[in-house]
Amino acid sequence: MDQYTYLITFDDISSADANQYAQELREFVLDAVPDANVQRKRSDLRTQDWGTILEIVLGSASVVSLAQAVGNWLQRRQSVSLTFKRPEGDVIVQNVNNKTVLKLTELLLQNAKE
Repeated sequence: MDQYTYLITFDDISSADANQYAQELREFVLDAVPDANVQRKRSDLRTQDWGTILEIVLGSASVVSLAQAVGNWLQRRQSVSLTFKRPEGDVIVQNVNNKTVLKLTELLLQNAKE
C-alpha cells in the first residue's frame, strides 16, 4: 500500500495555542486512524516546545478517515486555520462545515493519487 505524508501547520496563532492544538488534533487523528503515524515536529529547533507541526504518514485507504477527523476537530475549533503541506501544493482549511470536510477529502484524495 502506498504511504502518504502530510505536514499540518496552524496558521496565525501563538506558539502556545499551536502546541495545544497540535496535541488535540494528534489525538483526534489517532482515534480515527489508529494505524497512522502521527508525530509532532518543532517549527524552530531552538524552542523547547513539543512541536507545533503535525507530520502524518498513512496509507491511501486512510485518507478519508484523516479528512473526517480533521473536519471533526475543526468544527470544535472553528476559528483555527490549518495548512496541509504537500509537494503537490498546500491545502488551506478554515471556516469548516460539512461541505468543507467533503472538499478537504476530495483534495487529499486528489493529492494521494498524484
